[in-house]
Amino acid sequence: MGDTTCGAYPARLEAYGQAGQRNDTDLMGMARRLSAALTALAASCPDPTLLPAFDDWGQDLQRYAQRKAQIDTWVDQVGKAFEKAGGLTDPTGDQHVTVGTGTLDAILAAWDPAAEKVLAYVHLTLSGWFGLDPGQLNGMLRNLTPEQLQEVFWAMGPDDMRRLGVLFGNLPIFSASRGQRDAFENIVLASVDPDTLARVMANMPLLQPDLQTKYLGHDYKGFQWSWQPAGGPLFGPDGVNPLADITQGDDGDCWFLAGLGAIGLTSPGLIQRNIRQNPNGTYTVTFYQDGRPVQVTVTADLPSGAKDGASVTPYAQPGADGGSWAAIYEKAYAEFRGGGYGQIDGGFGDISLANLSGQPAQRANPSDYALSDIESRLHQGYAITVGSNSSDNPWWDFWDHPDRMDHDQIVTSHEYYVRSVDTNAHPPTITIVNPWGAGGAAPQLVTLTQDELHHYFGEISMARVGSG
Repeated sequence: MGDTTCGAYPARLEAYGQAGQRNDTDLMGMARRLSAALTALAASCPDPTLLPAFDDWGQDLQRYAQRKAQIDTWVDQVGKAFEKAGGLTDPTGDQHVTVGTGTLDAILAAWDPAAEKVLAYVHLTLSGWFGLDPGQLNGMLRNLTPEQLQEVFWAMGPDDMRRLGVLFGNLPIFSASRGQRDAFENIVLASVDPDTLARVMANMPLLQPDLQTKYLGHDYKGFQWSWQPAGGPLFGPDGVNPLADITQGDDGDCWFLAGLGAIGLTSPGLIQRNIRQNPNGTYTVTFYQDGRPVQVTVTADLPSGAKDGASVTPYAQPGADGGSWAAIYEKAYAEFRGGGYGQIDGGFGDISLANLSGQPAQRANPSDYALSDIESRLHQGYAITVGSNSSDNPWWDFWDHPDRMDHDQIVTSHEYYVRSVDTNAHPPTITIVNPWGAGGAAPQLVTLTQDELHHYFGEISMARVGSG
């Protein structure tokens, strides 16, 4: 990028300092612009001796804006940094300096008309509650740069942010459509910096999927629920490793996690391509509705409960090797399906496979397939899940083991994913995987003959997601 001549920075910064004295919001905005300007200046001037030795660099500058007495000192230091970077030796008068970036003027702009227009629209329309058009607001936000988006959400008052959160939240009334909510989150949550993201989520908690389900109501009475950082990497050292990384929690979404595991085994690259970490730490996950890609952006934290010093993670948990991709996928899918974990309680593997891959999926009775047919489909790149029957236990055994079959190996009314078929065994066998994971209350791997599969399972779902 070529050099750009920028005008009279000391005078301009002093003017911004005076403008910032109007209120704390203006002052914070000014500090963020100075912080961004310092970052741009550092990128354009690789010689560190040209810059003052600030103890509090970058985002720490924003914290100084909370103490008005120090802002004038920062303005003076930043102004001198620009002069020194531009080669000025006489820091007097209304002079010009040249630095190697073309973005400083925009970053240091005292206010941006586009951001001001959005703020005026939000405040005016939200004051009447029913006047704001979510589609129109998304269109305005989509045309802003990340810096402009940040200015909007720092200049917006808490009351307006809370009302906006209701509009784009999970409430059955007063809410935007699912597509409008997804668009808003994709624009805002994926773009703003971490500090702005924290402010948005603190004032707009309804942007998180609803974590309440019937299981929390009776299994965890008295627990206090919050969102806690997932921690660890997105993928472990082995990349996509479904057997290590998928551990179902208390939500009844075995059908989704089984589909995720089946695709992870057959086409791990598809899983990796369809989840993207954004610069601010959020994740954008791609699902498919009728074959059409739909992006969903969620924060990196997961539901957590605490009571009397004990803590629980009620839903999918990071894997044994630390990878959190399955839990992030589950959170995004809860958002995709309707904005809450309760929306993914119960379903079939073919729905999961289609939503995850965008490919046509079919559901049939396992008795329609010999194990050799299933093996052939696996070799062709099909991801396959199977759903168990409700029960076939005799009455005298049912009361002791109402949710198990086949000597407690198989969980009833539960979705598994197919790992492999061995047609060389005598008799041939199929190995399926329980999404409860290795530490679940039932075996993770179950090996069955063809007759056992047909006896204990009443549903098979498949979609071709790989090349085979």
